[in-house]
Amino acid sequence: MHSKRIREKVKHDYNEIADEFSKTRQFAWKDFEVFLDYYDKNAKVLDLGCGNGRFLKFLNKHGFKSYLGVDQSDKLLEIAKRENPGLKFMLGDMSELKDLKGKYDAIFAIASFHHLPRSLQLKTLKLWRRHLNDDGILFMTNWNLLQRRFWHRWLSCLLNPRFGFSALLIPFNSKVERYYFAFTKWRLNRLLKRASFSVKKNAYFNNGEAANFLSGKNIVSIAQK
Repeated sequence: MHSKRIREKVKHDYNEIADEFSKTRQFAWKDFEVFLDYYDKNAKVLDLGCGNGRFLKFLNKHGFKSYLGVDQSDKLLEIAKRENPGLKFMLGDMSELKDLKGKYDAIFAIASFHHLPRSLQLKTLKLWRRHLNDDGILFMTNWNLLQRRFWHRWLSCLLNPRFGFSALLIPFNSKVERYYFAFTKWRLNRLLKRASFSVKKNAYFNNGEAANFLSGKNIVSIAQK
């Protein structure tokens, strides 16, 4: 499927499930604590794929100088604005950032980069790097779709590979099937280096503890400009 259609599908799906999805994203993951060794509490923060603003629960605890959240789902942004009055949010596609100006000390992409198809991944990382200050840090979490609980999904992918053999459709409450690119830590490491980042950490984690590709829930990546 063409990359533009995939991005349109992602936007449509999250608008469709916004209220229900937001209720499931009310707490900070333990994996966020891995960021603390590299995070400056006085950072100017850009949160890409911010959704309902759930990452602010982590930032409010640890501090930040300024914040801008970007998401392409207007429904999720409505929730983010309502729950976080006084903070800035912008409607936009994180793979384009057409209206974004300025540079940031920290860019976060929490469970959002994995919604990009292969054709947009390197281009998007290079774009994000341009919006970082010198020595700025990119923080990412991406779902580990190689973990056991997704194995049955791979069978469906093999039988009907309309999104290719590196992507899965993950249902949410039977309403939609969300597009996910199945990253490995090795692919992420290669992409970050090709985008001229210095990789500081890139590993599988499960509730804040180091894991392997069979047990890790997330791939946590930290990279510096």
